[in-house]
Amino acid sequence: MSHSIAVADTCFILDWASFSLRDLMRKVFSAVFLLEDVLAEVRSSPAVEWVADNLASGYFTLFTPSPDKRREAEQLVELVATRPHMRRIEIPEALCLTLGKQKGYIVLTENTGALMVADMIQEYSAVKVWRALELLKEIAARKLAAIQTRSQLLHLFQRYEHETKHKFPRRDLEEAIREVIEKWRGS
Repeated sequence: MSHSIAVADTCFILDWASFSLRDLMRKVFSAVFLLEDVLAEVRSSPAVEWVADNLASGYFTLFTPSPDKRREAEQLVELVATRPHMRRIEIPEALCLTLGKQKGYIVLTENTGALMVADMIQEYSAVKVWRALELLKEIAARKLAAIQTRSQLLHLFQRYEHETKHKFPRRDLEEAIREVIEKWRGS
């Protein structure tokens, strides 16, 4: 089990809750923080049930941001809005990013704008931002699921896409598969 901690935004939680192998996340992260803002946005039955179970078990921890953190998140939203080449983020994603920056937590999101913040804003360049693609890649690379072959690896990603209706960009998926296979060869 890893000692890594994550903070997840709504889009990640909604997708991941639909995945039948969602509990593999527990093998990667020792805990996941959910912001009050995120919890307020989770309304679909499978996601509500999954979040409630994880909150009850103590795996998910509810996080209330301080007024200072909220101001920092608002400033980040405004900064991103002033850059026409960046995709917009909202307060929940900004809060996840500021928490990731402050505490070193991995930010789990499907928001392209949040990914861009880590790539394009120097102050956030050390923040690790993962989509489901990166989490699945980590699960596969560490062989936390019964995956031994390229075919089984591809099936894991396809299973996620089928169950969540979330399609990975083909180039990103091919790169993830290549990286996992290289890691397997190196170990």
